[in-house]
Amino acid sequence: MIGKSVFFVAVSISLLVLPAGADMIYTDNYMARTGIVGEKIDTGYTNHVNGRTLLRWRGGIRHLEPIYFSGSNIRSESYPVVEELKNIIASKDSRVKYISIIGHSSSAPDKDHSVKLNFWSTMWQKLADTENIPYKKAVTLVNERISAIYSEIESTGFDTRKIYTENRVDRDPISTEATAEGRRKNNRVDVTIYY
Repeated sequence: MIGKSVFFVAVSISLLVLPAGADMIYTDNYMARTGIVGEKIDTGYTNHVNGRTLLRWRGGIRHLEPIYFSGSNIRSESYPVVEELKNIIASKDSRVKYISIIGHSSSAPDKDHSVKLNFWSTMWQKLADTENIPYKKAVTLVNERISAIYSEIESTGFDTRKIYTENRVDRDPISTEATAEGRRKNNRVDVTIYY
């Protein structure tokens, strides 16, 4: 009886540890490596920082407010966040070790991974009158958003080998897709500073 308990505890712990071995920040990327969910999307930048490093980071972490986009352009309401980021990096006593730039979009369906919606989901989609952009276009758009923030950071002289990028497309919405305001909030870049 004790042997079975020890076995189940060991299996449970190993299952909890597996996602932490992912090479990207988001834990579902372990599943991406197995082919169960979507593959890692190329951002156009080489990540010299491994996602595991950031997942296991024990220093200080500061999440900035999301930087919102209209297409590939930073929305004016997010200019103060970009300036705050640049000021933090340029500060005399800056201790920034790494920066992660995670790009997102509003809903971008991929026909290869489409899911049949039930009656209620279909009804809400129709009521929202959404105009979804094609998946490949969304990937390109998110990469352009990542590039915009990457360029802003690069302009400060920060070592770009310490920048981590990841394109999440529409996998991590922070607001409803049923309203224009919600979709606007999902078109964003999240920046995290590691001290």
